[in-house]
Amino acid sequence: MSHYEVGYGKPPKSTQFKKGRSGNPKGRPKSARNKPKVSSVGPVQLENIILEEAYKAVPVQDGGRTLTLPVAQVVTRSLAMKAAAGDYRSQKLLTDLLHQIEERHRHQQEALFQEAAEYKRHWTGVLHDCEKANLPAPDPMPLPHPDDVELDIKTGEVNFRGPMTPEDQETLDGTVRHVEHMLNEIVHLKEELAKGHQPTDENGTVIEPETWAKWLADEEARLHSFMNQIQGVAEVWPRHWPPDRLRSRLPLEWRFKNLKPGSSSFKQIAQVTGTTLSDQ
Repeated sequence: MSHYEVGYGKPPKSTQFKKGRSGNPKGRPKSARNKPKVSSVGPVQLENIILEEAYKAVPVQDGGRTLTLPVAQVVTRSLAMKAAAGDYRSQKLLTDLLHQIEERHRHQQEALFQEAAEYKRHWTGVLHDCEKANLPAPDPMPLPHPDDVELDIKTGEVNFRGPMTPEDQETLDGTVRHVEHMLNEIVHLKEELAKGHQPTDENGTVIEPETWAKWLADEEARLHSFMNQIQGVAEVWPRHWPPDRLRSRLPLEWRFKNLKPGSSSFKQIAQVTGTTLSDQ
C-alpha cells in the first residue's frame, strides 16, 4: 500500500469530492445566480453604470404629449421648474451648476484661442520665411493652413475655414477632380457637336447630333446638380472654392457663389459681366 502524504495541493482523502458525486448536490443558490462578478476596477464599473442609467431614455408626460428623454434631462428639467417656481434651494443649485459649466467652457475657449493663436503665428512665420528665402513651402503643408484659422479677438471665438485633416484635404481634392472630369466631358461633347460630322461610338454605330446634344444637356445637368450639393464648400471654405485651376472654367454663377447679393463685389461683377447673379 502506497503512502499518501498530506500537504499543499494534497488535502486529506476524507475531505475530497467522491468520484461521480457533485460537490454541491443542492445546486447553486438562487441568490448567487445573478450576482455581478467582483472586479478590481469597481469604481470605474460603478461610474459606467451611473452614466448608463443617467442617459437611459424614459417616457415623460409634457402637456398631454409623451416625450422620451434621458433621465439626466428629466432631473434637470425638474430642477429648473422648481427654481422657476421660486424654490430657493433649487435656484441656488441651478445657478451654481450653471456657473461651473460656464466657467469650464470659458477656460476651454480661452485655451483653444491661445493654442490657435500660437499655431497661426508659428506657421505664418514659417511660410513667410520660406517665401522670403525663396525656399519651397513645407511638404506636406500644415493642416489647417494658418490662413484658414480665423481669430475673433472681441468674442474669443476660433473658426477654421479650410481643411483640418488629411481626410478633409482628400475630400476637397476629390471634389475638384470630379468637377474637372465633368468639365472635360462637357468640353468634349461641345467640340464633337460643333464638328458637324457624324462620329461613331466604340461599336461603330453612328452618333447623331441630337444624341450628342442630349448627352451635353445631361452632363451639364449633372454638373449643376453636383454643384448644388457642394455649395456649402464655398460658404465654409471660401478660400478654397473654387480653386484657381477651375475658376475660369466654371460657369460664372458658380465662380462667385460665395458672394452675397447686395454686396459691393457682387454688384461690381454683375455690372462688368452684364449678368444677373444669384446665390441660388
